[in-house]
Amino acid sequence: MTGDVDRGRMSPHHISPATRTACRVALPALAVIGALAASSPAGARPSAVTCGAVVTSDVRLTADLLDCPASGIVVGAPAITIDLAGHVVDGTGSGAGIDNEAGHDDVRITRGTLREFVFGVILVQADGTKVDRVVAAANLDGFKIAGSVDVELDRVSADGNAGGGIGAPDGTIDGGGKQGRGNTGADCTGVVCR
Repeated sequence: MTGDVDRGRMSPHHISPATRTACRVALPALAVIGALAASSPAGARPSAVTCGAVVTSDVRLTADLLDCPASGIVVGAPAITIDLAGHVVDGTGSGAGIDNEAGHDDVRITRGTLREFVFGVILVQADGTKVDRVVAAANLDGFKIAGSVDVELDRVSADGNAGGGIGAPDGTIDGGGKQGRGNTGADCTGVVCR
């Protein structure tokens, strides 16, 4: 006997039609699951977060948060990831979209839009924080960073805020791709915007 069976492999005509159909369905589904896992920061699990939640472990939003009466999400622990997963966190004019006034270090905030708060993002003594692919729009101030070192802003945008766009102290890490447009106050202070 010659052929694939002799070499310990089955040829395609030895696989049942039902098995071939199951593989055609399962493989694309696995590819989609793999792509979703690869696009989300490590450790961030889908979470049903509500307005004002104090987050103490990695989270990934599963829906928009709308009309938050105070802060949208409050950072409650160091070294966590808040993955907005493309969602909007929307306020009613008070608090912050992402509030880290407590000063938790090494937090990552990624992939979403924060609007209609006093601050889109506020970081106070929050060393080593990374903010990437976040838009702060229609807030009083977009991004407010105070007393923090080694903060990295990468591909963030502050658009149409009533006050300043991005307010950062000297020494803020320029991750590139920052934009400040149409803010009533300065578009960018302490960082270079393009």
